[in-house]
Amino acid sequence: QVLKENGRNAQDKSYMWVYRSAEDSEQPVVLFEYQPGRGQQYASVLTHISRRRSPLPSLPAVSRLAR
Repeated sequence: QVLKENGRNAQDKSYMWVYRSAEDSEQPVVLFEYQPGRGQQYASVLTHISRRRSPLPSLPAVSRLAR
């Protein structure tokens, strides 16, 4: 439950997605993000970030997500 989300009731479910760079990365990065579901379409949001606009241009693109 996430309180005060725009356009959503406090009782609506949200899920935290956590993205992590490879363990041996020179500069490890962990991103936390709330999404309305657990489906594959929410995970793919990160893969569509343009490298020009990405705050993390050095990270390789995600090609597959593990369960």
